[in-house]
Amino acid sequence: MFEFEASIPTHMVIGERSVEQVGALARRYGKNALLVTGRTSMKASGWTRRLTGLLEAEGVSVELFDQVDSNPTRETVNDGGRRALASKPDLVIGLGGGSALDVAKGIAVLARFGGDIWDYIGGKVIPGPALPLIAIPSTAGTGSEVTKYAVFSDPKAGLKEGFASDYIIPQVAIIDPEVMSTVGPALTAKAGGDALAQAIEAYLTKRATPFSDLLALESVRLNAEYLPRAVAQGGDLEARLAMGWASSLAGIAITYVDVVIGHHVSEAVGAIYGTHHGETAAVLLPYAMEFNRAGTEDRLIRIAGAMGERVAGIPKPAAAEKAIAAVRGLLARIGIPARLRDLGVEESGFPGMLAILKNRDGDLKAGNTREINDESVAEFVRMAF
Repeated sequence: MFEFEASIPTHMVIGERSVEQVGALARRYGKNALLVTGRTSMKASGWTRRLTGLLEAEGVSVELFDQVDSNPTRETVNDGGRRALASKPDLVIGLGGGSALDVAKGIAVLARFGGDIWDYIGGKVIPGPALPLIAIPSTAGTGSEVTKYAVFSDPKAGLKEGFASDYIIPQVAIIDPEVMSTVGPALTAKAGGDALAQAIEAYLTKRATPFSDLLALESVRLNAEYLPRAVAQGGDLEARLAMGWASSLAGIAITYVDVVIGHHVSEAVGAIYGTHHGETAAVLLPYAMEFNRAGTEDRLIRIAGAMGERVAGIPKPAAAEKAIAAVRGLLARIGIPARLRDLGVEESGFPGMLAILKNRDGDLKAGNTREINDESVAEFVRMAF
């Protein structure tokens, strides 16, 4: 028997030209919006201007905060929070990759409660709902448009930390393949690698439920079929839409069951080396599967089947190995490196990474089937190096 709770609080609008509904959707929450996006790509592709026009056509005024970088920092979120406290928007709209959506979440918290974003990351409980959020992803990766998570870095302190709260789950997510079609192949691959990693890690965690399993395994299937197409042909709207859906499915799954060791290590690597989160998580994924293999063999076999591998009649160890091999093959096809050293990680960085992971001992023990201790975590880092 099993027991679990689940709900999907986000109103999801999915399909071609679905972004055209943003004005009517925003109007439900007020007449003044703060649009949070990155410095270059959404402006260069015309989406910042187009979104502003769609909102204004419905009587929603727009203030722009376009200072988000690929690894959003504490300073950026705090700057956006000060802007929001001064302008008093009714809602926050995040447009862009996972970084822009995470910053929008952080700003929505500060706009209502003030302070420094690190106050909340440091364990302070968000006392109530943040400002209403609409999330419009330009990449299929983090699934931030439907999750309760946001991750930020503090370069001065050498930290990359996140916080989780039901109060930062967006009220609306708009998944439009046209918005995603302007993203280049390299970023598509890195973001997609993150979506695949989240789906597989959600399926392997000890916290998995029948609900999360449905979402995660379907996301694995979609990633296997459509991620190479989205990387190879950026204008393939069918592949873009399928990947947007796959990303959201994985995001919903991790909201309820979290992840395993790969994602935790990716954040430690990112804190020290500033690597792209999605690419790092993808590099670590096959090693996370291998690390937890002894306790997840049946689940690995089902992952292999979802990826199109023939597993019927094959001994269990060989069938489980097919899942890991299929993931390695898919990642290689889309240009994801094989090891941490390929991302510029050096052995000299191990002590700093392990110190960060020491503070995540509880999360690591809660999710991984493999025993977690200083030695096993260090072994994982060395294995992936």
